[in-house]
Amino acid sequence: MTKYIDIFDHKLEQAQQQFEGLLQQVSQESDASKLLNIACQELFTALEEVHILLEEVTAQHEQLQTAQLVLKTERQQYFELFDLAPDGYLVTTVEGVLRQVNRVAANSLNRRQDLLVGKPIAALVLQSELRDFYTVLTQLQQGKSFQNVIFRLQPYQRAPIYASFTIAPWRDHQGQLAGLHWLFRDLTQQRRAAIALEESEAQYRAIVEDQTELICRSLSDGRITFVNQAFCQYFERSSESLMGESFFDLILAADQERVMRQLATLDYENPMVTCDHRVTLGNGQIRWQQWSHRALFDRNGFFFQFQSAGCDVTAQRQAEEALHQREAQLRLVTDALPVLIAHVDTKQRLIYANRTHEQWLGQPEDFIGRYLWEILGPTYYQQIRIPVDQALMGDYVTFEEKVIFPNSAPFWIQATFVPDKSVQGEVKGFFALINDISDRKTLELQQDQFISIVSHELRTPLTSIHGALRLLVSDLLAPDSEEGRRLLRVADSSTKRLVMLLQDLLDIQQIKLGKLPVDPKVCQVDELIGKAIEILQVMAKTEQITLTTIPCALSVWADPERIIQVLTNLLSNAIKFSPSGSQVWVTAEPVKNQPYPTVSNPIKVCVRDQGSGIPITHLDHVFDAFNLVDAEVSRSKGGTGLGLAICRSIVEQHGGRIEIDRTSGDGTTVWFTLPLAA
Repeated sequence: MTKYIDIFDHKLEQAQQQFEGLLQQVSQESDASKLLNIACQELFTALEEVHILLEEVTAQHEQLQTAQLVLKTERQQYFELFDLAPDGYLVTTVEGVLRQVNRVAANSLNRRQDLLVGKPIAALVLQSELRDFYTVLTQLQQGKSFQNVIFRLQPYQRAPIYASFTIAPWRDHQGQLAGLHWLFRDLTQQRRAAIALEESEAQYRAIVEDQTELICRSLSDGRITFVNQAFCQYFERSSESLMGESFFDLILAADQERVMRQLATLDYENPMVTCDHRVTLGNGQIRWQQWSHRALFDRNGFFFQFQSAGCDVTAQRQAEEALHQREAQLRLVTDALPVLIAHVDTKQRLIYANRTHEQWLGQPEDFIGRYLWEILGPTYYQQIRIPVDQALMGDYVTFEEKVIFPNSAPFWIQATFVPDKSVQGEVKGFFALINDISDRKTLELQQDQFISIVSHELRTPLTSIHGALRLLVSDLLAPDSEEGRRLLRVADSSTKRLVMLLQDLLDIQQIKLGKLPVDPKVCQVDELIGKAIEILQVMAKTEQITLTTIPCALSVWADPERIIQVLTNLLSNAIKFSPSGSQVWVTAEPVKNQPYPTVSNPIKVCVRDQGSGIPITHLDHVFDAFNLVDAEVSRSKGGTGLGLAICRSIVEQHGGRIEIDRTSGDGTTVWFTLPLAA
């Protein structure tokens, strides 16, 4: 059209030029010229208007060309989308004659697109479904739409396919029904999968219905989608009443959150979990169940349901709880025993230890699972390695051993290793029963020392008595001679020493039997102290020791003989272990701030010397029978280890207490309390 407009402009310009030439020729005639000039002006104006109209027509033509190009492009895009749509797409007339067919539809029907155009769509529908098809077509012609209508189509030289249609009529610009749009999806594979799934479901149901285990399937929110007969019988409910109910609602409320947390941990890599929980039956009975849950995922890794199998484990849980109670009771008993009880496996690892373990090595929990050589250290492990090997070979082993652990005082143990054997006789480890026998060993040592001391104490005076009497009986010396009288004094002194020893032994025996006689009365403290000093004055002078006392006018309620026995024992010890030229003090005073609730209104009697004192390590046992701080020194001084034990018993029978204070380098102070006389 632009070409024709250009030609018109060219001819118009030529005509204008010719008209102007003609106008010049007639310009000499004035009237005609004027009229012609007016006519020309009008003509020129008309021509200008025509020219403007021509330009507008040209612009409209260009716009029309642009619109046609856009329409062509959009139409091309429409056909491309139509042809490349993922589903089959058909466009028909109102009567159902095919006008357009996309590539997917042609491939599904196994025909070329151009061969399908012009054919009725009913020719593609399976013969057995034509009646339903025409019913739908009639309703479509009335303006109705359809979704998910399934028809079977017959492709060329292929098996029929299942197609799910979404159908809608389309109208022209005047609103008149102009055709029909048919969108369909091939469901053949899905239908086959559904049929296979139904068959598999039937087989699965046939299998699980015969199982005694409880089997169910559920969604992520717990809604039950399947239960077997055993599940229904267990809960005494029908499968219909259980469908759609939450599996979690069957669980005891206290266990629900724990089960939910366990199921939430399942993923594609770890799809299984086993958990125990309680359920409440219809009659209110609470039972224990054990379930194995498997999370099922599709091929894309998306979860779609749980498959679960469970059984009743109430009897097992009750047996376990009873076993745990027995284990707890056994542990309580073993933890209360002073004997270390442990179990060691064949690899020499500690599997169990009672609380006595922490008294020697620390908390048992810190050593469980560790090897013996790590726990005991290389030195002590080598000491017990042979008994350990014997026990692991199946031998019953008992031995005594002196143990020295780092940062610990040496002590003695008695150990018994009992092999732990299976029913088949295979050794699984051994039980160790270890007892601290340090006290027994100490007592045995003290008894040995006592026997040695008593033997010495008996042999020395008896030898003196025997020697003196033999000389006198043999008439080698006259009894009234100076030498004879000296021998008689020696015999007398030795006899008194024997009597005192025997008296101490008798007192100790009475103390053990709880029959030490005490006869309290009102006594003057000064008199008791004075008599004790008088008895030991000769011994003090011999050892060059000064005995000093401070007067104290106090009366006490006590057995005078027994208190003098206490004082003489304490004073004799002070004299024996004090250096020559030193002093021993005996004092008595009331106790003002009463720290001794066993005695009312007590007085405190002290015996203090200037000796080397008693080592702190011996203070806890100094009042025990047969205890000697230094056995050699005690034997040379004539000690038996019984005096302080007798003193403690006498003081305690008076309701008092006896203690030893020691400051390094300042000697020893022994004090005891007695009740004031009323």
